[in-house]
Amino acid sequence: MDTRRKIRLWGQRWLAIACLGSLGWLGLVPPPARAQTQQMCIDETSFYLRTISERAEWGRTALKNGYIQPAVEHLTKSLEMTGTLDVGFRATSLEHFIEANSASTGWLIHEVDQLIALGETDAVRTVLTTASQVVQGMPNGYSALKIRALTTIARDYAAIGEQAAALELLSQARQLETTVQGSEFKANALIAIAQAYGTMGEDADAIATASQALQQAETVNYPDTIRRDRALEAIAIVYTQANRLDQALQLAQSIEYPYFRENVIGRAALSAAKAGQMEQTASLVQQLTLDQPTVQTLKEISIYLANRGDEQQAQLYFDQTIAAIETYGYPGPSFTQTMLDAGLADTALKALEVAPPGRIRADGLMDLFNHYANGGNTTAARDVLHQAMTATLEVEQDYAQQELWETILRHAIQLEDYELALSTVETLVARGITFNQISDYTKIAVAAAKSGQTDLALKVTERIDPSYTANKRRVWGEIAVAESMAGNFDTAFTMAEKTESPYSPEYARVLVRIGLQQQQAGLSEASATTINQAIQVAETLEYTADRLAAINTIAVEQYQAGLSEPANKLLDQVLILIQQSVDSADSFDSFTFQMVAEKWIEIGEEQVALRVMDAIAEVQPENPLWKTLLVDRLINQGDYATALDIIESRAPSTIQAEEIIRIAELYLKAGQPNLASRLLNRIYTTSDVSVNQLLRIGELYSHIGQVESVSSVLDRAFEIAQTIPGEESQIIYVREDLAIDDNQDRGSFYEEIAIAYGRIGAFDRGLAVVQALQDSTTREQVMTRLNCYRDF
Repeated sequence: MDTRRKIRLWGQRWLAIACLGSLGWLGLVPPPARAQTQQMCIDETSFYLRTISERAEWGRTALKNGYIQPAVEHLTKSLEMTGTLDVGFRATSLEHFIEANSASTGWLIHEVDQLIALGETDAVRTVLTTASQVVQGMPNGYSALKIRALTTIARDYAAIGEQAAALELLSQARQLETTVQGSEFKANALIAIAQAYGTMGEDADAIATASQALQQAETVNYPDTIRRDRALEAIAIVYTQANRLDQALQLAQSIEYPYFRENVIGRAALSAAKAGQMEQTASLVQQLTLDQPTVQTLKEISIYLANRGDEQQAQLYFDQTIAAIETYGYPGPSFTQTMLDAGLADTALKALEVAPPGRIRADGLMDLFNHYANGGNTTAARDVLHQAMTATLEVEQDYAQQELWETILRHAIQLEDYELALSTVETLVARGITFNQISDYTKIAVAAAKSGQTDLALKVTERIDPSYTANKRRVWGEIAVAESMAGNFDTAFTMAEKTESPYSPEYARVLVRIGLQQQQAGLSEASATTINQAIQVAETLEYTADRLAAINTIAVEQYQAGLSEPANKLLDQVLILIQQSVDSADSFDSFTFQMVAEKWIEIGEEQVALRVMDAIAEVQPENPLWKTLLVDRLINQGDYATALDIIESRAPSTIQAEEIIRIAELYLKAGQPNLASRLLNRIYTTSDVSVNQLLRIGELYSHIGQVESVSSVLDRAFEIAQTIPGEESQIIYVREDLAIDDNQDRGSFYEEIAIAYGRIGAFDRGLAVVQALQDSTTREQVMTRLNCYRDF
């Protein structure tokens, strides 16, 4: 064993549980209150922190999907859970609440901002009330953190018009400030309070607090100039918000770093513009020499003046903004979106035209394209896309160019600008940064044919290598259909014949579509002849798999055309062919069956798709793909009830149990715990449920708050775990010198079940599971974890 490394994968076990459902255990169950120690076991506390983040993610997802009430419930629950943590870890979670400048934190600030933007005042109030309760429950030893949190919450209260509540929180923050230890911490606390007052428009309190912060900052022995200058900049900006420009500019002179100093000057210029002092605004702008403060200031002044309706002054500053961009360079990726948000697309375009070449310019043009396209201005969108093509040529990195070219190609097809799409692919080929030109040419040709541009489709088809006959047949087929839609049936049949092959269902598909067009044109007899020809072609294809695909395609086309009776007759043939596939000499793969089922799913005929899938299941009962395919589609559409109907049509199995658990989780996330509970009640006692699934069911019950149900589920999990054969602890060799514990063995499940009992306060039951472990070392390790819950 000296050459082997046996790795105890505790983290992997946690990840396995999280991946099963991205769930936490606690729901309405608080973590244990420890009587003998102030700090919970570190591993278990980390679990709670992950659980809190997961519950917050539920809220984030619900809000994204427009479920306001469930979002609020999940967000407030995550905050309540934060309030039950040990104080040190509670502080960590509060940092996640108030730090908005990090991708991994500031989760609640972002969600509250979204609720404010949606006008959901009651929802915002509910979340903020819970947040303030959690913050106020922190001991005063964390005064600096509490002040930052209180000021953050106060600003959000003010944003929904709750000025009195906001001022009350700031009053609490002022009282706490007197308890802050350390001159720099005290200065920072005063700055945060002053900024909050300034944001709320409480100028007198903002100035008084900022002046106090300045006095405090002057006593600080800062370890470096940059920290000192950041503090002075923040104080000076509070002065600018209150229009105390002389004080702000005087303070700016003591700031050594030019960037911070010019930020203050820029904010003073904006405040002067808001006060109508345009001469002072112009004078301050002339003092700016750095790129970002200059462009940012000019942009903000321009937008403010435009929104105020001062078109002449706004245009003057827009011109200066564009000139500054030409001089200094493009200010960053947010510029275009900021201008678009202000309704200034044309000005953004002018700025981009003078911006230096590179990825940011190309991305800005893409933002403009989306703006024009979403607004229905296809002419402007097309012009911008052509400019984006030129800008992409100026991007240096090949990988970045390829990503941009592919985006341009997709947009060009969207706009039906197939010449641009073709030019895009040819540029990619010429530069050697694509390996999908055949697919791209086919995509363009098919889209052109569908839009009726058959000449261009033929032109693009010539670019497709002759060896790719399937691609060419697909394009010829779409051209044939397009010609039939235009009433050119002779040309359509001529082109359709080019798709003929004894090994491809394409010819049959094209013929039936031409036949349906003939019917719409009033050529009933000709239509019947053409459709019969399509069926004959399908029935004479050499391989059974091809016959199955072709007949199924004809049935689908007839269903879409409202011809349900003939379509049902062909569907019967499809079902027979599926049954015959067992004895067929052909090699039937999963892809063939998948295509047959997907055709019906694509047109929304779920019940027909289910009939096909049931027939497939009789042929390949071990393959779960068929119904899972339909379930996934229905879930993506938000139709959980129909998805559940499909799931329940399965024979009882672990697959069925897994999918029911999935639906229960979705119902719970959507704020429907009663539906989730009913589903879980139905499956956890069945024989076709695994230990992993039972652990996951326990997680869901915990979130619902049904602790007794969790206990019953864990009892059942322990019963099943005892029947797992083999050694208690088994090792998997990744390679000869590297072994890892098997986290699906009996001992691993005992451990998870024991700890799960502890988390719901059933310590004695957990102890009984630990005692069932035979290995003394494992028993001791698990007992150490379980002891974290002894005083629950």
